[in-house]
Amino acid sequence: MVDPPPQALECLDKLGISSRMIDSIILTHCHSDHDTGTFRKLLFDQHIAVYTTKTIFNSFLRKYSAVTGFSKDFLSKLLVFKPALIGQDHFIHGGKFNFFYSLHTIPCVGFTVELDGKKIAYSADTHNSQELFDKMYKDNVIGKGRMEQLGSFNWDADVILHEAGVPPIHTPMQNLVTLPENVKKNLYVVHVAKKDVPKDCGLSTVEQGETISIPTKVSDLNASIEVLDVLKSVDIFREVCQTFPDAVEILYLISQEEFKPGERIVKAGDPGGKFYIITKGTAIVSWEFNGVKKHKQFYVGDYFGETSIVTGAPRNADVHAICHVRAASISTQHFEHLIAGTGIRDKLLALANVRNADSWHLIMKNSITRSLTSTAKTHLEFIMQSHRFEKDEVVWDIGDPAMFVLMIQTGKFHIECCKTTLRTREINISIFIDDHGALQICNGLLPDVAPHNQLNVRTQDVGFRIDGLKTEGSVTTGAILSDFDAIYTEHAVASRVVCQEEGIAFKISSSDWKKFCSHFPGAFVFFLNRHMAE
Repeated sequence: MVDPPPQALECLDKLGISSRMIDSIILTHCHSDHDTGTFRKLLFDQHIAVYTTKTIFNSFLRKYSAVTGFSKDFLSKLLVFKPALIGQDHFIHGGKFNFFYSLHTIPCVGFTVELDGKKIAYSADTHNSQELFDKMYKDNVIGKGRMEQLGSFNWDADVILHEAGVPPIHTPMQNLVTLPENVKKNLYVVHVAKKDVPKDCGLSTVEQGETISIPTKVSDLNASIEVLDVLKSVDIFREVCQTFPDAVEILYLISQEEFKPGERIVKAGDPGGKFYIITKGTAIVSWEFNGVKKHKQFYVGDYFGETSIVTGAPRNADVHAICHVRAASISTQHFEHLIAGTGIRDKLLALANVRNADSWHLIMKNSITRSLTSTAKTHLEFIMQSHRFEKDEVVWDIGDPAMFVLMIQTGKFHIECCKTTLRTREINISIFIDDHGALQICNGLLPDVAPHNQLNVRTQDVGFRIDGLKTEGSVTTGAILSDFDAIYTEHAVASRVVCQEEGIAFKISSSDWKKFCSHFPGAFVFFLNRHMAE
């Protein structure tokens, strides 16, 4: 993604693009309409690579350190910084990127990208005017090299995305209107409303959700890279891609299948013989739970068919292609070979049991977990364990250790949160990145971790006399309960939960919850200082 806006994740869903496929972001500059989505992606999803200059990256860290209170060093470890070196080629997923400076109020870069003989040029925010460049050089504001570089925009690209707006911080529309016709036919004006583009001037605009396609002949190599990229993005196969001795052998085990819009890919009740991963397009999954028909859309990187393969049971859902779908399929025999020697089978069996209890619907009922990415939701399903509670059963009591997080599916539960006679004191939570690149959350300051990499959280010390109840109430389906601060600090809980009406809830162990937060830092932030979320 390039300069994702705050609503970027929702836009991806509407376009049928799984967010798990986005592992890299290009950040051109640090104005909020260009960098907010980068920070949101950082919180809601796993570690991403950010391509930008060192100056822009440091500006990003200073800005969001001030906004969140997290240290710059801590934020820098939630992502992978990839320096964008001006004028040098960078290869990202087979595309050749070349970055250049743009002229804006703050440091800013644009870029070109080439793939399969086609080129796209993106100006980023800039005032593209040779007259202005000449004046700035004459006034000794910029050097000759910078003047020449600013004036050498790639007008010969197959697609040009160029901004326009109010000068002096944006390119005057008239500068684009007067371009040669052969340039304007490939140019799309961005960062400006359609009404502000003169009629019959030869310039085009791009509406939100509109797709610009450049016909190319995809090489066999790029097709293979696409399959491996999708496979690597699937949570359960990440281990396979890291440990399998030969990537070529993986490709031999996989077939590519095409499906037309409306075509049925699998039918509920049929025997399962293949596992599918969507590599292009969108499909809809339909199933019944307790007599209620349910639907869910699958995007690139989503998979299905695993339950039938690992359990031997018939398929439990219909899957239809919404648009043209391309899917990588793996036969049962090849699937067994692929996962041999891994823990994938046990994980998939556990996932099947959780999904049979309608876990996805439960996740979508909660205001926080429904906003997580599809990848994070699936990760959550892997660590959920169903448990039945009887009426009047005490789930946990004040002073108990924080053992798990509770997600309520049925029944009613009563929660009481207490206060103590002691004033609030500061509890130190150490947050650091381990040798494997995972975020770790531990109790207490660690002597071998730099102090600026550790976050201080203010919470209640609950091991003392109780004055009375602070808050209490009853919650039901979709509520998530725990003393989250107690999980992070390993202190006793400051709440009491009792089952009022017999029901079923999913437990997530404290250790699994902390691992989940290490992969998806947003969960840590959103549940901090909470006992409950509905």
